[in-house]
Amino acid sequence: MKTIPALMLAVAGWFCGMQVMGEALVQGMDSLTEEWLVAYISFLERNPGLEAARDYQLLSRSAVRIRLRITDQKPASGSGYFRTVDGQTLDIFIWHLGNRRAGNREQWQSREGKLAHEFHHAVQFLRGEIGFLNVSGEWVLYAYDVYDEYDAYRVKI
Repeated sequence: MKTIPALMLAVAGWFCGMQVMGEALVQGMDSLTEEWLVAYISFLERNPGLEAARDYQLLSRSAVRIRLRITDQKPASGSGYFRTVDGQTLDIFIWHLGNRRAGNREQWQSREGKLAHEFHHAVQFLRGEIGFLNVSGEWVLYAYDVYDEYDAYRVKI
């Protein structure tokens, strides 16, 4: 049982001939995030056979709302993370320098790879493989483990 209500993935752009409107995501989207997302959608249009393209189609048709943010804030580990602060939206944060800094173990992952990875976590949520619980007013990730991470890295581009 999922504890976050069904929400809507909102992304502006064209994907495999289907228009996906996204006023909820586009509102407040900064130019760097928009640049990454437009490039990602364009990449998927050119590579429709990838699992990442199937994930994106699934998310665009789902009731899950995702708020994407490309940030200069390095997460505690890795180069991206997801969370909810309100139980209504899945927030995805990706560190934009994660593949450029010398000595960073995430260097190998492309911009498209990072988006595919974090969007796959959203797919895992849709499948009920991971979720969030509200514990004393704070949303906590549960049912998430190394196998979920492996599965998301398997989708890499």
